[in-house]
Amino acid sequence: MGFLIYLFFCFKEYNDTERLQFEGTVQDIHYDIKGDITVTIQGKVYTPISNNWAFRGKVQKGDSLIKYKNSLVIKLIKQTTKEVIIFR
Repeated sequence: MGFLIYLFFCFKEYNDTERLQFEGTVQDIHYDIKGDITVTIQGKVYTPISNNWAFRGKVQKGDSLIKYKNSLVIKLIKQTTKEVIIFR
């Protein structure tokens, strides 16, 4: 029974992340104790934006993020180098 509850919450988090859509410059960023990322883009707060461990620690204020609805792909464009990093 516990496993089914776990699957439910994992699926819910997956769907919540998939529904997010944003594009713009990161105005504010916060990493919680678990490493989940909350960002503010164009005055709107998005949390959590990714459960990809490789993504954590890479986003900084001033970077650009792009994510389209119904996709789990997030594009990070670094402010200083213009390097483009794709996370799936």
